[in-house]
Amino acid sequence: PEDMFRLTDEGIEFIETDINRVKGVNKEKSERFTQAMKNEGIQFPIKNIYGLPSTSKSKDDGYFMVDNKDDFFHLKMYDGEPQCHKIPLPVGMQVNGMNCLVDDVNYGYVYDQNYNIYLMRIKDYSFFQLPIYDYKDYGSLITMSEDLFFYTYQLYGLDRVKIYVVDKEHNLLASETLVYPLYENSKVGQRENYVFPFKARFTRDGAKKLKVEAYDMQRFIYLNIALTLLLLCIKLYHRRSMRNLFNYLDLVVTLACGIYGFIAVLIFPNRK
Repeated sequence: PEDMFRLTDEGIEFIETDINRVKGVNKEKSERFTQAMKNEGIQFPIKNIYGLPSTSKSKDDGYFMVDNKDDFFHLKMYDGEPQCHKIPLPVGMQVNGMNCLVDDVNYGYVYDQNYNIYLMRIKDYSFFQLPIYDYKDYGSLITMSEDLFFYTYQLYGLDRVKIYVVDKEHNLLASETLVYPLYENSKVGQRENYVFPFKARFTRDGAKKLKVEAYDMQRFIYLNIALTLLLLCIKLYHRRSMRNLFNYLDLVVTLACGIYGFIAVLIFPNRK
């Protein structure tokens, strides 16, 4: 399809474009699709939407949406007309994420609120739970490879990878856990923690929020104290007046920010 659309608090809007320029909104088409979605029971605004926006695909199965009531829907276009279906979920299940596939049997992998993994069938929107029950104990990345006889799933954690091998009917054949040392526990990683005490990563839920976490803060605090004492010695050596409030401010900045504050206060001339 040569359509571009956006979701609003009231419905869906199809955008008309021309050479990187927005011409306007196709109101007639937007109203038809919005009404079809409302007729099926969708409550706006939409919380999450899943699909394959890339044009590098052999077919298009539309988009899957979680509405404001956590119900699950499938929206697609056929001959220019909207088709919207409410997907019945297993009892107690809420959709927390989805990876869509270009497949003749499955729409894709669906993740619930407990990080169980399901295949959603094209035939009848039924859910088949994969025999992978510890996804929540691993990181956000899961990969799948396939050959003529087996599917291989790999879950990547911080210090390990869990490998599952299933047959073509997704019956579990074997699993193996490989443990490897964490980089931050190595000598190089520990030295690095003195300077970089934080790490940023995306969460595993459907929203993929950026989360900042701290390593062992003790190393960072020790370095801050050492740099603060070094800065004090530098100031005393150059006979800076400790009656000047800004000299104390330099020490506070270094104590709080570590090497970053230490470098910052040395960029400017020492306080008199």
